Amino acid sequence: MSVIFVRKAQALPGKEFEAVTWGMEIAKLSSKIMGVEVMFGQQVGGPIGELGWRATHANMGALETAMNKLLTNEQFAKNVAEHVPHLFVPGSGRDEIWNVLS
Repeated sequence: MSVIFVRKAQALPGKEFEAVTWGMEIAKLSSKIMGVEVMFGQQVGGPIGELGWRATHANMGALETAMNKLLTNEQFAKNVAEHVPHLFVPGSGRDEIWNVLS
């Protein structure tokens, strides 16, 4: 059974366009590091500036392996540390893991 990992965050007011640009950049970097496609999007309806990344993994073990690759990558860590504090509302990030049933 595959799983979908979703990470969402709220862009700071006035930083929406910068956050979108960075969001696309970090999605590409994450894809390269983890070896799976990471899609990036913006919520339509609801809070303005709600952004999210999504990746599908074969199972929970594959998700764990991919996340370990990502979170131990120095380039990823530096990029996130440099951009997230200036682009996103503190504490607005949240993760979801979905089991694919069909």
